Amino acid sequence: IMAVQNDYAYILTGYSAIKKATNIRISFNDGFSATGSLKNFNEELDFALITVGLKELKEDERESVKPVEFAKSDYRIMGEPVMAIGNPNGRMYSALPGTVTNPKGIEYISDYGLNSFYTDIKISENGSGIIMNMEGNLIGLAKKDSAGSDYCKVIAITKLISFFEKMINGETIPYVGILAKDFAGAESRTGLSGGVLIDSIAKDSPAGEAGLREGDIIYGVDGVRVENIGDYSGIIEGKKADETAVLTIYRVTRNKGRELEIEVTIGDSRGIK
Repeated sequence: IMAVQNDYAYILTGYSAIKKATNIRISFNDGFSATGSLKNFNEELDFALITVGLKELKEDERESVKPVEFAKSDYRIMGEPVMAIGNPNGRMYSALPGTVTNPKGIEYISDYGLNSFYTDIKISENGSGIIMNMEGNLIGLAKKDSAGSDYCKVIAITKLISFFEKMINGETIPYVGILAKDFAGAESRTGLSGGVLIDSIAKDSPAGEAGLREGDIIYGVDGVRVENIGDYSGIIEGKKADETAVLTIYRVTRNKGRELEIEVTIGDSRGIK
């Protein structure tokens, strides 16, 4: 349960688990259930936001519906004890203990770089889970493509909270449609340090429509210097759908490089597949 406000509970679940559902019924630990509705989803991250109207519940049932507490920081240390709960071993209401094995990582998704870390928890191929610290705070979501491995990659929660807030409030998550990563090593050729390198461009995305290409290096957005994926993501996230952004890029064609400015119209990641 991510939030409770305005007579609704907002519940996070895996999108792959409910994508083909025609009806959604939420069962609570206290023994009652309620009808759920899909409010929004992100297939790339495999999460869906479900709403439950609290008015259909009895008063004592409503009082028992409380949101999870979030960790205040993504900072982790090697060997920190953690717990996967949900159905990490493929059985509902199961839990698996573990430790942080690598506290620093990054998960690149379309237009954003998210903090991540690794644990020695082994999520089963038909399992999933959220990751808690020993104080009972939510610290991350198990990455779906690490299921069945000897490790578990975890997307840290704090950056995701801003996505959830936008979804809860009916706002869009700004979307350009590029998969990019921090870039270094071309200063001798371009005269510029840093930037982000475009690895791929999503089909039918604003990036593709604007004429961006794989291999382009983004050095600026709206005249603001971009040194890394964090700089780029921060600017894009501050935009709204249908607004425009001017990207300053360096493009190499036939071994010749040139700087270009390309205007792109921001899209909405709602329902992007």
